[in-house]
Amino acid sequence: MDGSNGLPELKTGIDGWKFAHGVDSKLVPLLIWCQAPYTVTDSDASQNWMSEPLGRRLSRRVLTVPALAIASSMGLVIAFGLLPLALLIDLFTGIRARRLTRILGLIILLALVHLIYLPAVIVAGPIAWSFPTFGLHLDRWLQRTWASVLLRGPCAMLGLPLHEGDGDLPDPAKPVLVFSRHVSVLDVLIPMVYVAAHGHPRMRYVLKSALKNNALIDLVGQRLPNAFIDRSQSETSRAAVRRLGEGLGPAGGVVIYPEGTRATAARRDKALARLKTANLDAEWQRAKALRHLLPPRPAGVLELLDKSEDAQVCFLAHVGMDRFTGLSDLLAVPRRGEAIKVYRWVVAREEIPLDREARIEWLWRAWERMDEWIETHRLKPRDEVADQGIA
Repeated sequence: MDGSNGLPELKTGIDGWKFAHGVDSKLVPLLIWCQAPYTVTDSDASQNWMSEPLGRRLSRRVLTVPALAIASSMGLVIAFGLLPLALLIDLFTGIRARRLTRILGLIILLALVHLIYLPAVIVAGPIAWSFPTFGLHLDRWLQRTWASVLLRGPCAMLGLPLHEGDGDLPDPAKPVLVFSRHVSVLDVLIPMVYVAAHGHPRMRYVLKSALKNNALIDLVGQRLPNAFIDRSQSETSRAAVRRLGEGLGPAGGVVIYPEGTRATAARRDKALARLKTANLDAEWQRAKALRHLLPPRPAGVLELLDKSEDAQVCFLAHVGMDRFTGLSDLLAVPRRGEAIKVYRWVVAREEIPLDREARIEWLWRAWERMDEWIETHRLKPRDEVADQGIA
């Protein structure tokens, strides 16, 4: 252990690569090209942290990296080419809506972000391998700035104010477990912007395995200690989540989404049916009472609480991100008062129950509190406002 910060000693350079991957040093250039993890701790290796075979990583990235570059370049050229026509159409059909211009603007933004960050992330691999400590900071900085641009850019283009967040911030001197709502593809960026950027830069994330098809997430995400889980392999997924909770230390943390997937009406019905089939009547009643959230799945939460015995917990609620669930939502004209609002509340470790069943009850109550906050702060649909007689 390194006595200065309480973290396991890093193996770096050639020795680190050989230790991490069990290969001869002659293969190091290939590993660098594949953007494999460039630093590793003894505890990471003993837990088989990065278990994806090198061949699988290589075969995927040979396709996904060029595909992302080509798609971004084509999207940028096409969007810029159509922009004058879109401006004319929006001018004659209603300048306030700016529907076509807005969509093309989002395409241009996404294309530029990927075209700028993709080469930066690729170049960062061998640089970070040569200077491992600097590399960790570099990759985390790339991850945070990428998240901030992708969250703030679309909000600005849609005219949606992005509030800075209400409630408490977790203590940077202690690790934190972040349990967040999940309703859209973009709200996974909220923990990076609203928690990691405020004193917890060493955050780890639980991500779907399918996200490895995005070359940017794949390259940076697998160089850092994150877990890409496959829902079809429940035991393997639980083990991966469990490992994330080990050795967090100050300024460290883990982000997990207790709902397990994005909340939609269809998935809510499926979750209710699952509880009914399992004869979990009490949970079914409570899940049915939730208006905006899926019932929490406690397995991952319990694993993290068991492994992170000194971690505080930050619950993360938000409203307004359902604007990013589909094309029709993006095309809709922003309403007066519409905004992205975020609310955090922190639970000290000594306030978390020790018993398993008590922890499940504690999680349910927190989820019901989050649902109530969402109901209070969401922008009511027009028909609901009319029914209530609100101007």
